[in-house]
Amino acid sequence: MRTIIIGHGPSILRQKLGSEIDRHDQIIRMKRHSDLPKLRPDLYGSRTDVVVSSMTLGRVIMDAWEGVKDFWLFDDTRTENDSDKTLPQDANVYCDRDVCRFWRTQYRRLRKDYVKADSQKLIDGVSDNKGHLHPSAGTHAILYAMHKANPEEIQLHGFDNILSGTHDWSITRGHEYKEYPDHNWPAESQMLDLLCKVYGYQMEKGDTGSALLNAI
Repeated sequence: MRTIIIGHGPSILRQKLGSEIDRHDQIIRMKRHSDLPKLRPDLYGSRTDVVVSSMTLGRVIMDAWEGVKDFWLFDDTRTENDSDKTLPQDANVYCDRDVCRFWRTQYRRLRKDYVKADSQKLIDGVSDNKGHLHPSAGTHAILYAMHKANPEEIQLHGFDNILSGTHDWSITRGHEYKEYPDHNWPAESQMLDLLCKVYGYQMEKGDTGSALLNAI
């Protein structure tokens, strides 16, 4: 199976890969912004098979994405002490809190002090002096793709921050937005390397924001 995960990095605007995206067997998108495939299918593709979101926004996301087959919800700092009863109980919802908990611990161990971008802000309750206490939705999407779907190939598209280990603006919020979460991108970049090692993928980086992960 060929899987592609669509990120929100600005590099996605420089290539009209919509038709190539739609040729994948499984197309994974994240969080809100169900309007993007409708507005610019030439950039983002038109199909969506899976949407990845935090448990916090689970029901809101599910309501926004009409006709999507599967939803993968991840546990993070905001919900780590919540009961499982807070999860949507729909048959098409997947959430593995133990996997999220394990990899959240690895991510926290990887974090070192780093210089935040001017547009990155500390968020009370989910950040400390090393930035966010949990990985981004993009890293969770990669984790779930490897752990649950385990395809022969995972294509990353629009993953500028994680692949470079540095902050860049997001197409979902705009170039002038100044309240981005303080994700520790150097740690997330290292975590991607660790995920590839543990789950058995070899990474080939392409143009900015893109990479191909091949099962070994």
